[in-house]
Amino acid sequence: MVSPKGHHSTGHLPLDVAVHVAEIAEVAWEAYQARAEHSTSAAAREEKCVESESALERERLENRRLQATLEEYKTALQQLQRRPGSPEWLGRSLSTPEGTADVYRRLQEKVESPEFLETLARPPEIPTDSPAETSITAKDVANPSWWTWVTENDMHGGEPTEEQDGLGGENYVLIEADDVVDGIANFIARYLQSLPQTKGGWEGCF
Repeated sequence: MVSPKGHHSTGHLPLDVAVHVAEIAEVAWEAYQARAEHSTSAAAREEKCVESESALERERLENRRLQATLEEYKTALQQLQRRPGSPEWLGRSLSTPEGTADVYRRLQEKVESPEFLETLARPPEIPTDSPAETSITAKDVANPSWWTWVTENDMHGGEPTEEQDGLGGENYVLIEADDVVDGIANFIARYLQSLPQTKGGWEGCF
């Protein structure tokens, strides 16, 4: 810029230079903001990845637990199915409205009993072996050897009789229908105890 007297002014920047400086400053500020946002976004992405990995690991653990439980029940039910007469009793009972109502009535009475609630209150056993090798104690519904079934004669007051089980020549004693219902109720209790939602959730039920 030229002063009125013809001398160059040293106190002011030319207008076009000032405009360029402002534009450069604006570009620099936008670049700074973009860098800051990128850093924040990268940190957020990293944190989200850590959270996702943690959630995924929890899902893996839960999946393994459910698979172990499923294999245990699957093995028990397969062994149960191989016992002579095991599936037939419930099949016959549930094939008629009267039989179905009777089974439901017996089961409802059982699950509403104090004994059933006490079963839920007891901490579940934690197996130390693999599902296929888990040792199951007597009166555990998952043990097929405890599931013995009544014939129609037994249901009408006949004396218990011994029958060949077809698995090694050993005998087993036919038991009453109430014992079968007890076994089903114990199975239900064991299943409920295996659910994550019921961990520590039975206090105050007694």
